[in-house]
Formats: sequence, structure tokens, C-alpha cells
Amino acid sequence: MSAARKISSSRAASSTIKGNNRKALSSIKSHISRNGDVSTEKRTTTVVKNGSVDGFQAKGKDEKLHRSSRQPHLKQSTSARKASPVQRRPSPSSSSSHPPSAASVNGRHQRLPDKPDGIVFTNKEAVSAWVNGGVEDHEGAGGTNTPAGKIIPRDVLEKSQESEVTKVYDVDLHGVNIGTIKNLDMFINLRVLDLSCNCIRNIENLANNKDLRELKLYDNRISAIANIERLQELCSLQLQHNKIRTIGKGLALSRKLKILRLDSNYLGKIEARELAACSQLTYLDVSSNKLDSLSALNALSSLEELRATHNSLRAVTDLKRCRKLQELDVSNNKIADLSGLKSLHNLTVLMISHNQLTSDTLKAVDKLRALHTIDISHNKLTELDFLVDQFPALEVLNVRNNRIVRWKAVLSLHRCQCLSELYVQGNPFTLPEGEKPSYHQELQATLLGLEILDGAVVKRNAGSKTAPIMRPMSASTVVSARQVENQLKHSDQDLADFMTSLSNRFANIRTVLNTLPSEPPRQRPMTGFSDDLSIRSVSAMSDGRPKTRCNSRSRIAEAQAFASQNFTR
Repeated sequence: MSAARKISSSRAASSTIKGNNRKALSSIKSHISRNGDVSTEKRTTTVVKNGSVDGFQAKGKDEKLHRSSRQPHLKQSTSARKASPVQRRPSPSSSSSHPPSAASVNGRHQRLPDKPDGIVFTNKEAVSAWVNGGVEDHEGAGGTNTPAGKIIPRDVLEKSQESEVTKVYDVDLHGVNIGTIKNLDMFINLRVLDLSCNCIRNIENLANNKDLRELKLYDNRISAIANIERLQELCSLQLQHNKIRTIGKGLALSRKLKILRLDSNYLGKIEARELAACSQLTYLDVSSNKLDSLSALNALSSLEELRATHNSLRAVTDLKRCRKLQELDVSNNKIADLSGLKSLHNLTVLMISHNQLTSDTLKAVDKLRALHTIDISHNKLTELDFLVDQFPALEVLNVRNNRIVRWKAVLSLHRCQCLSELYVQGNPFTLPEGEKPSYHQELQATLLGLEILDGAVVKRNAGSKTAPIMRPMSASTVVSARQVENQLKHSDQDLADFMTSLSNRFANIRTVLNTLPSEPPRQRPMTGFSDDLSIRSVSAMSDGRPKTRCNSRSRIAEAQAFASQNFTR
């Protein structure tokens, strides 16, 4: 009776399952007839919080509809195929008799590529971008029809050795012949992007990379700064070696920018309003342009280092608000006026070579007590005595190829107590017909603190063991190989002195040890003991000692008996 009940209950359960399957199949058929597509997913082209972007939508596994519930004989209508150009792969539960779905990218039967978990392709463009970077760029290097390199997200993910696009923080695409910036929308946590040495003409498609901190676009074909308004976390922007003619409104919202490189472009003028938002800028390089004035930079109150070499500057004026400026390089210009340096009391490095400066021009500058390095080579200086009072902390002085005729002008530098490097060659007094063609020995004897003269290390007496003073090197100063060699020699000498001292100490210890006897002193024979002690000689007692045994207790007992017999009063 129980067996019959089991059979009937199993039949009822089977009929219930079949009924549920029929209902599910009828609902699928009705959905196909209405929408022409089995998938109930909604297409999206906007960025979502979980890292999906244009053409991609992240969904959980429980939200996907298993393809196993679809009947093999069902066919989609023409409208359904147009609405769903990319189909999803079948789930592992699908029957092995049915091949995987095909994506219509370049052909109807192309297999979908591997993709990270959580990303679902919802249109044709999304798959094309993931597989081969999207539509080909037909304009390559030099304007030819050769396709330029493309940014392929799948390759970027593999190069970063990450499985999820949200975990990619640094992308290096240096020198891969990229023509257009695209397919980076999904990397929403990107912080460092290197697109240097490519064929890029426009800055574009970076609106979703809002967390970008460093952007390298140097050595491209960019002609305008644009489309970086949403990159409000940007701290470093490198645009050197491009074709930029004006800054415009490109930096209007770059309030956190600290490093900006615009050297080797075609800038003819910089206006104050173009850099008004860059209040935190600390480093600026506008070298190798066509600038004739730096007055617009007066608004940069946080500026610490400025480079403006190889321009058309005739004066450095109106920089009084840049009070934090520490390094200034305006070499290779036509400057004859330095009145803008009067209030720069924090200036430590000044590079003004290859200009039109005279001694009177430098005398007009206020006393700069913090200045320790100055390069005034290839100018029109005739005197040097005023430098002692004007720059009291001077350590490095380069006055090569000026118009110094008098030897006494050079000797006046003996008052510079901190001077360690001096370059004076190429002046009239050093010529064969000059006042002092052989000046090295006398100058070394006059300037006792001098370490380097015209690039050569000054040789002092061998008895002097004092190492040359190490001064902090600025970013614009190159450490010479001879100076490093000199430091290494002094370090070796100090090490040798320490080893000699250590050897002497060990020698002293060895001498003391040699005076000690090699063997301990022998014990004297016990022959002079007093009679009242009633103690016999050890040698006399040795003959009457009992033999040893293995039992420890017996040995102790024998020892006690022997002692009581021979060592009692």
C-alpha cells in the first residue's frame, strides 16, 4: 500500500513540473511575439556606479536568463535581429548540440571574445571596441591612409594584469601610433595615463576618467587644450612638443593643477585670465616658444620653479606676487632688464645666460640673501665686486664669456666665503694677450674654499683630510663626474684611516696577550704544613687512595671514609 502511494506522489510531482515548464514556455513565446527578443535586459549608454560604461552593463549571474529554456526551433523575426545585434553566450547548462551564439561584428558567425566577469555586451559597437578598438582610424602618421594604432580595452586589461577594469589605475600607451583617444571610458579609476609620442590631434573622450591625476600627452599633434574640464583632480599635465598656439579656456577648471609643461609649442602670448584658475601651480615650463612677456605669470602665487628659455623675452618684470619662486631659468633670450626680481627673496637658483645683461643691470636688483647659484655666462659683465654684497650666500658662480678685463675684478671674490665653484674662462683677461692668461694657481691660492675651477677639481695639499662641503643640488644643476670622484676619494681615505686605527688597536691587544704566560702556574708541593693541622702531603696520600667503582653511592661512601681517615685532626 505504501509503494502505491509513493508511485502516485511521484506522478503528481512530475505532472506539476511539466505544467510549470509549459507555463514558462508560453510566457517566453508571448514575450517574443511582443518584443521580438528573448532578453529582458535594458540597453544603456550611460556610466553606472559599478564601473560599466558606454556599451557595457554589469549584471549579476542571477539576473541572466538561461538560454537552456529556449526551444531550438524558435526563430527571431527580422525586427528582433535588428534590435539585438549582439547576443549573449549560452550558459553551461545549454545542450551541446547547439553551437555558441555568434556576434555580428565583422561577420555573422564571429565568436564573442573573452571578457571580465560582470560585463555584458549589449550592442555591436561595444563588442567591436572590446575586440579590436572599434572602427579603424584611416588617418595614420603623416596623414596617410595607413590605419593608426587603437586603444583596445582587452589588451590594456591584459597589460595591467588585472581581471576587472575598475582595478586599473595606470595605463601606459607610449609610442604605439595612436591617432584617437577612445575606449578608455570603462577605466573609471584611472589615475595615470601616458599617451605620449603618438599621433593624437585632439584631447577627447576623457570625461569619465574623473579621478585622473597625471596626463602625459607630449610629442603629439595637439593644437588646442580642450575637453579636460571634468578632470578636476588633475595635478600634472605634460603637453610639450605639440602644436599649441594658445591656452584659451582649456585650464579654466584645473584648480588642482601643480605641474604644467607647455615647452616646445607655438605659444605667442599668455594672458592672465588663462591661468587664473591654476592657483596651486608650482612648476611651469614655457621654454622654446615665442613669448615676449611673462607678466601674465604674476598671478601664480604658489609658483616655485619657472623655466622660460629660448623665447623672445626682453625683460623680466612684474613677478612680485611670485614670492615663493625658488628657481628661475630665462636663459637664451634678449633680456636687458631684471627689475622683476626685486621682491623674490626666496630665489635660490638664477639662470640668465645668453642674454644682454650688464653689470649695471645686476646692480639694480635687490640683495638676494638666499641665492646660492647664478649663471651669468655669455653676457656683457665687466665687474664682479658688487656680487659679494648683492648675493652673500653665493656658492656657484658662472661668468664665462663676458667682458671682464681686469684681474682685480676676479680677486675681489675672495670675500665670498661660501664660494665653492667658479667659472671664468673665455673672458678677455684669460686670453694670451690678456692681463692674466695663467690664473689657475694664483686663484686657487686666493680663494681657499674653492673646490671646482672651470670644471676641474682644485687640488689641495695631501695633509688636508677635510672633505669638501656637500651642498644641496637643485633641479637645474648637474653634478659633475669629477666632483663625485672627489667625494669618493675622500670617503675612501676616511675608510682607510679607520682601518688603520682599528689595526693599531688590535696590535696593542696582541702585544698585551703575548706578555701573558702560555701555561698556568704549577702548584707548589705541600711540604711545609704545620704539625697541629695533622694533614699529610697529597703525594703521600695518593698511594693509599681507593680504586674507583661504577656505583656512585659506593664512591661517595669510600670518599667520605677516606676523608675521615686522612683529613681529621
